[in-house]
Amino acid sequence: MHTALLATIHAAKGDPDEACRYGDQAVTHLRTVESRRVRRHLTELTDRLSPHRRVPVAAEFFDHHHGLLVVA
Repeated sequence: MHTALLATIHAAKGDPDEACRYGDQAVTHLRTVESRRVRRHLTELTDRLSPHRRVPVAAEFFDHHHGLLVVA
């Protein structure tokens, strides 16, 4: 859960590199433990990363996790 929150914080600060790094870790955790709170943080992360979709690391994040994430 903390990694999803950290990802969201970094995205809110305009740091897509760190947001995606922590987001990748959070998605890995979500695959093993179903958590509404983590999913909620990841939904917020995708909302905050959406403006950065053209940044390569963010584009890769969305492509890699497309089936799992809710994209705004």
